Amino acid sequence: MKDSALFNQLRAGSGSRARATQAPVAGVSRRLARRQAASRKGAAVVEFAFVAPVLVLMVLGSIDVGQSISVSQVVNDASRAGAREASRDRATDTAQVSNAVTSYLQQNFPNVAAETLAGHTTITVADSAGTAVNGDMNALQTGDAVSVTVTLQYESVRWTPGFPGLSNSAFTTTTVMRRE
Repeated sequence: MKDSALFNQLRAGSGSRARATQAPVAGVSRRLARRQAASRKGAAVVEFAFVAPVLVLMVLGSIDVGQSISVSQVVNDASRAGAREASRDRATDTAQVSNAVTSYLQQNFPNVAAETLAGHTTITVADSAGTAVNGDMNALQTGDAVSVTVTLQYESVRWTPGFPGLSNSAFTTTTVMRRE
């Protein structure tokens, strides 16, 4: 009876210090339990040192993939803006289409210099046969299909350069509309 009372006191944390260090608790003394807990703290630091770089790479990779999806959508919308301008009867020159696309890209990438965007963007206007139209668009008739293809180099607008996989990639979108 006395042994079980002593055991319950030690488990509850009461009793003298001398008894606590000498009496076994579930087969292990408290001193040994403290040593094991102290050595476990060092193991947690080592485990974190192994896991932290992987977690950081996963987070940065997720940011990069998310940004690439966003850039792809902006290029898609820029192509649509250019095709809308090309479909209007008032558009008489491909420069107007290029200005519409460039203006849209500059609005969506305000931290990128206009010269950088212009140097990394290719804009092509084509008629319904797929022939590139250069300059004058007056030859296109009402109802003719006109396509605008926009290609943007991803590196020019990328936030986190250096991750492989998306390096040297370009986003290309073609939008076709009928001439008004």
